[in-house]
Amino acid sequence: MSAAFNGKMDKRKPLTVVPRGDGTYDIRYGSSTYAVAKANNWPTILVESVEP
Repeated sequence: MSAAFNGKMDKRKPLTVVPRGDGTYDIRYGSSTYAVAKANNWPTILVESVEP
């Protein structure tokens, strides 16, 4: 993460999620990023919602 911050590598793409239709989402891309965010109590994370 610090390498991306310092411009030495690309930043991570936003999580890609698909709505389930019940107000929740399935993660299609970015499960590792989500796991890191959850483990480190990130208050927010960038997400891109796509149609199923």
